[in-house]
Amino acid sequence: MHIALVILTLGPGGAERVLSNLANAWIEEGHHITLITLEHPSQKPFYPLNSKIKLIQLNPLSTKPPSWIGYLNNITTRLFSLRKTLKTENPDLILSFIDQMNVLTLLLTRGLKIPVIVSERIDPTFHPLPFIYKILRRLTYPWASQIVVQTQSAANYFSKKLQKKISIIPNSISVPKKSVTYRKIKNIVSIGRLSPQKDYPTLLKAFKVLTINSPFLKLTIYGDGKERVPLERYIQALGLTDSVKLPGVVSNIEDMLLKADLFVSSSRFEGFPNALCEAMSLGLPVIASNCSGNRDVVNDAFNGFLFPVGDYRALMFQIEVLLRNSAEAQRIGTEAKTISQRFSEQRILALWKNLMKKMLSKNPK
Repeated sequence: MHIALVILTLGPGGAERVLSNLANAWIEEGHHITLITLEHPSQKPFYPLNSKIKLIQLNPLSTKPPSWIGYLNNITTRLFSLRKTLKTENPDLILSFIDQMNVLTLLLTRGLKIPVIVSERIDPTFHPLPFIYKILRRLTYPWASQIVVQTQSAANYFSKKLQKKISIIPNSISVPKKSVTYRKIKNIVSIGRLSPQKDYPTLLKAFKVLTINSPFLKLTIYGDGKERVPLERYIQALGLTDSVKLPGVVSNIEDMLLKADLFVSSSRFEGFPNALCEAMSLGLPVIASNCSGNRDVVNDAFNGFLFPVGDYRALMFQIEVLLRNSAEAQRIGTEAKTISQRFSEQRILALWKNLMKKMLSKNPK
């Protein structure tokens, strides 16, 4: 089967990692994989790709155009190139990732008679699109052969008519070779883009109060983004510069998690919380906000703890519980490990395989 995968970039995001993993798995199964981005060829994929994968990057410019006219011209060039590329490649199936790219792919493939699966990678309820894209999503999504979401929370956003086209396929979680060593909680970690979505101020407020009685605590937030400077200022204002670190994006995140004692997700919303699941698979005790995505994987008080979104006092209380009760921290960490079986690569790939077979049976070439 020839599968064309379409995504805007291949940077360090969760959607990019999932698509890269799918491409690698499918090429190993003997499929022909073409991966198309709107980046310049000089941009190297953040996640490793099998050399057999055909990578096509459609941005002709390596730097940002100096004028808005040049910017619009560059976008137009890339979009026409995308349609031309898909027409030339003529795959059996097209899979597009992320809302705006999905809209563009559906628009640009009209008339090509190739089944298109679009995948939302975040809960649309909490991730509003620009007005024009919101209208275009309503127009174009009925054209999709199937719509893939990662959780029931995300599926609930769509109309009853579109519900008939929705498949829920979570991300896979690998079984790690190592697991954490349980000890008294000293090092707390969080992972994610430095953005309002992740609501790090709530985590920082809780952490500030905790350090009054537990000055030995350390917090590390891995990731980068537009909120770095405001967060650095907030950390300084709270007097936490010696106990809170923002090291940016790291490639060996599993090694960093293995050195941690507790993982916290303070997000306002999630698509599928990859970092949270990775921490759980290592046996790390976790505390997460009760937002879409998080509540789809954490069973409160069983394999982790949930707290109300934005409630730093509740978060602080739950961390204190685990600080005082190492046995409870170990218990939920042990339960958390089973997430690797619940979302095993074999199970998730089987869901994708069944979906693609279904689409091809409906649209034979």
